[in-house]
Amino acid sequence: MNANTNNSAAIKDIVCQKLSYKVHNKTLLMGVDTVFNAGKISVVLGKNGAGKSTLLSLLTKEITATDGSILWHKKPIENCTFAELALQRSVLPQLQNMVFSLKVQQLIELGAEVQQKTNYIDDITFSVMQVCDIEHLAQRDVITLSGGEQKRVQLARVLAQIWPVEAIQSGEQNPFSGKWLFLDEWTTSLDLHHQQQLALYFKKWSQQGLGIVMVLHDLNLTSQLADQVKILKQGQLAIEGNALEVFTEKNVKQTLDLDIMIKNIESVAQPIIVPREVLIK
Repeated sequence: MNANTNNSAAIKDIVCQKLSYKVHNKTLLMGVDTVFNAGKISVVLGKNGAGKSTLLSLLTKEITATDGSILWHKKPIENCTFAELALQRSVLPQLQNMVFSLKVQQLIELGAEVQQKTNYIDDITFSVMQVCDIEHLAQRDVITLSGGEQKRVQLARVLAQIWPVEAIQSGEQNPFSGKWLFLDEWTTSLDLHHQQQLALYFKKWSQQGLGIVMVLHDLNLTSQLADQVKILKQGQLAIEGNALEVFTEKNVKQTLDLDIMIKNIESVAQPIIVPREVLIK
């Protein structure tokens, strides 16, 4: 990758500077300095209440920082309109409650309509349904689906919002360049088959320019997926780096209060992380 390519990618990074958030005199996030790189998968870890969802909400402008700043593609995020952001980023929150009846295909089309490309809605809808393995659910009512099915439908909806249909069809090398996907505990309710299938897609799309920020609790899945790992502790960024740098027994104990052993297995690229209690028993 040449210098011009690196500079082009850096322009699309998300930069957090002394980022803090308080509510009702309680500090949920404090002094976070970090960069989320475009075209990379960043995984945010931390115990319950560490500030992970708060950080995602700040990055997507769902809430506003009480101190510090976020630069979105070199531009202060407060200067970005929601209409502008909607075309660049999509968000899968931790919980999605469907309270009204709607067919699966209709829901996904609502996501696609954000792009305002009427001629491409069918193409977008079909593509994301195929990716999420829900084509057979197209005419089902969303509220009748299982938890795992609903999760895949909601993921298809948020993908439809940023799906670069024209860039893909024209054969661009990095069709997802400038796009971001934010996922808060996306594995919840998903079976292992669909977790692994989607993980492969995430890796592929990140290599095509998509920036992905996800909250996870699974250390092994993080090790498999992450280009960057960021661990929050009590609202502060405790440590960051790649998986090999971050996942040491000492680091995991200090930040996640978990005793682990790291096992290297031949032919497996990333180390396997096992709770020490499991090995002892």
